[in-house]
This record gives sequence, structure tokens and C-alpha cells, in this order.
Amino acid sequence: MSSPKPITAVGLSLLAALILATGCAESSAPVKAASAGPTLAPTAVLIQPRSQAVDTMENSRPAYSGSVRAVNQVEIAPKTSGRIAKMYVDAGSIVKAGDTLFELERTTQEAQLAQAQAVLAGARARLRSLEAGPRVEMVAEAEANLEATRQRLALVERGGRPEQVAQAEAVLRSAQARLAEVRRGAPPAEIQQAKLALDQAKNARWAAQIQRDGLCGNGQVPEFQCRAGDAQVAVTQTAVEQAEARYLELKAGPTAEQVAQVEAAVQAAQAQVALARTPSLPEEAGQARAAVRAAEAQILKAQSALSTKAQAEAYVQSVRRKIRESFGPDPERTPLNPRITGVVDRDAYKIEKVIFDSRPNFPVTANLYVPKGRKFPLPGVVGSCGHSVNGKAADTYQAFAQGLARLGYVVLIFDPIGQGERLQWVDAALKPRLGSGTREHIYFGNQQFLVGEFFGSWRAWDGIRALDYLLSRPEVDAQRIGCTGNSGGGTHTAYLAALDDRIQVAAP
Repeated sequence: MSSPKPITAVGLSLLAALILATGCAESSAPVKAASAGPTLAPTAVLIQPRSQAVDTMENSRPAYSGSVRAVNQVEIAPKTSGRIAKMYVDAGSIVKAGDTLFELERTTQEAQLAQAQAVLAGARARLRSLEAGPRVEMVAEAEANLEATRQRLALVERGGRPEQVAQAEAVLRSAQARLAEVRRGAPPAEIQQAKLALDQAKNARWAAQIQRDGLCGNGQVPEFQCRAGDAQVAVTQTAVEQAEARYLELKAGPTAEQVAQVEAAVQAAQAQVALARTPSLPEEAGQARAAVRAAEAQILKAQSALSTKAQAEAYVQSVRRKIRESFGPDPERTPLNPRITGVVDRDAYKIEKVIFDSRPNFPVTANLYVPKGRKFPLPGVVGSCGHSVNGKAADTYQAFAQGLARLGYVVLIFDPIGQGERLQWVDAALKPRLGSGTREHIYFGNQQFLVGEFFGSWRAWDGIRALDYLLSRPEVDAQRIGCTGNSGGGTHTAYLAALDDRIQVAAP
């Protein structure tokens, strides 16, 4: 505190009143303002430095020591600390509540705010990732890891024999060749062929439209013939869309996902070669089995986390692409040339004996079950047979076709290659020479393998062309199409549903 300044009193009574109004530090009890009574008017008090006081006996006035204190004091406490950048008031200024007194530097606060915003953005991105669940690529990665662990387990259990090493090296060479092929992209000749196929599909659609318009334009033909014409146009339109998709795919070249998948296959093949060259120990087999179980659990975890419709659809499309790559491109959609060789009447349905060509001069025998007494068009079902040597004539396959027909479905069930009326190896009495459908498939597939063909794609193409014929029938509603089968037909059903998106429901 500064040294007390002398106060010259104008009057003793006024000085006493001022002291009582401001209060004294030595008071033992607080002074309370009266609730009512006269208010003392403020009195001017002269304050001057000690040096100006006249210290003479004749000129001196009474002097008193004291301190000047405010009635109310306000403590200024900012919510944050920092350096003052700018002052808006001076000492002694009169201010009121809400006035800005000074401004703090904001450099540090702005840096802290930017850091906090970055942390918030990262947390929000992480939240979106957790809410969205795993990407489709994560599921695909888990599936590839499972396949690799299963192959490692098989190698460990068999041991590192020389023939296993040779086989693993052959797989590696094939994977490396496939990777080089994918990186190069489709050759110009293949792209040109796809363009030609697209042009042919467009011409076929144009011809179907002209034929339909010629039939239905004059209004003199039955309605079912017009519906048949519409169905044929729809079939050709599908062919155009598929041919166009194939052409654009070849023209665009391989995607990053396709290259990554083939690279993963090369890495897996390299690991198999290294594993095949290394003798296995009992504990290694146990570790490999544990790895398989862990990989299986990882797939279940990744698949169960696909919680939204968009995620599920993306996963379905990724599976479709993998299956399509395994089966290869579709052949040309040549004319079906359908013919009906006979009709069998039953109480609730009729059976038409049908032959159509899935490829040029490659007939497919089938039975079409058409319900009676129903309002057309009806939902249609493609029936796929298992491995019975009798094909569509087997009791099991006839039973499910008849049952569906009685429920109001139009059912087309066809003979697979090497079964029923499509036996490839027969004796003089036209009886099966190999004894079963699976053996016919093996013989047929081995020969195809030598010329770069895949037997599974031939079977799948038969099913796709069977669907083409089913959709050409006026009795069938193209918006309600299903596929079913059992045993080997169940496997075929699953693949067919992946290869042809016209199928809305599949029941393997």
C-alpha cells in the first residue's frame, strides 16, 4: 500500500460522515445499510501530495491518515489464460457489463482447435467405418486366406513328397502365367470378337422386334402369339445387355481388384511350393488345422457383419464376379431351334417333350410341365437334375416337377450332358457303357480339358439356354423366375443363379 496522503477536512462533521459511509477496517462488526432513512450527499474531498502541504504552525490545517477504497470491487477472471493482444479501455474508464475490455492472442487456441477438429474428424470416420461394417474386400480376403490355409493343411498332412513339389510348382507357373495375362489385358482380336458378338446380338434383337411388330401390328393374331413375340424380344434384349457388358469389360481392361486377386493366387502358390519342399512335423499339422479353424471363424465374423442392404449386394456382386471368372465368358447365343416331339396329358398339367439347341448342333432334351386351368402368365422354374443316369426321367426329378406344376408353376427340367437322353458313351443296345452320370462327366471333362474347355461351363450354358427357352413361352411371367435342383442339380442351381441375374429365387 502507498504511504497515506494528508486529507484536509472541510469540516469535522463531514469527515466523520464520510468515514462512517465507507467503513473502517478496525470495526469489529460489519456495517449494514439502513433499510430506510436519509441518504448522505457525496462531499468533495481534496487530495494532494505531501510535498504540497504547508508545514507551518500558522498555515496548517488538521490532517488525518487513511486509505481510499471502492464500495464495490469486481475481479476480472477470463475463462482461459494467454497474452493480451489488444486493450479496449484505459485505466479509469467507465465500463458496464458486457463491454469488451481486452483481447487475448489466439494463435495457441487456434492450433489447439485445429488439432481437436482433426481428432474429431478421425473419430467420426472411425465410427462410420465401424457402423458400415467390413468392406466386401475384407470378406474376399478372409475367403482367400481360408483357401490358402486349407491347401497348406492338405500339404502338411500329405508330407513333402517329390510329386507334391512338382505339382505345387506347376500351379505356381500357371498362376504366374495367369497374372501376366491379366496384366496384359484382352488381346485386340478378342475385343473385336466381343464387338462383333454385340453387333450380332443387336441385329437379332432388331429382327425379333420386326417379327413381333409384323405379327401384332394388324391386330389379327391371337394375344398369346403377341406375348410370345414380346418374350422373344426380351430374350434378345438380355443377350444385347450381356454382350455389351462383355465388350465393355474387355475394352476397359483388368480392374485393380482382378489384378490383386491373381497376385494373391501367385503368392499362395509360392507359399505352397515352399511348404511342399519342407518336411512336415506332427506339431505342424496341428498348427495348420488350428489355422484353418481360425480362418473359418474369420469368414463367419466378416460375413455376419454385413448388416446393410448395400453391403450384402456388394458382396453378392463380388461372388458373382469370381464365379464368372471361373466359368469364363459365355459362348455366342445361337438360335434355340425349339421343337416339340410329343405331349402327355395329366389331370392338372400337361408335359411337352421339348428339344432345343444350346449350341449349334448340340441338342438338349427337356420336359415342360404346363399347369391346366390357370390364368397365365405363371411363374417359371428351371429344374436341374442330379447325377442319376436316367436324367429327367428319374422318379425323384419327376416328382418335384409334378409337384410344382400342381402348385401353378411352369417347370422346365432338362437332361444334363451324359444323362437321360444325352448319353455320350453307349453300347450297341444304347445302354450306358460307363455306368453312371459322374463317369460320363469325367470322360467328357478330361477331353475338354485337353483343348482348354471347362465341362462346368458347358453344363451352366445348358441351364442358361433352358432359361432362354422357358422365357420364350407365353405362359411364363418373366418377372417371376426361379431355379431348383438336388444333389448335383443343387450345385448347378447355385452356379446358375450366380451366372444369370434373371433368376429371382434359387433353391439348391
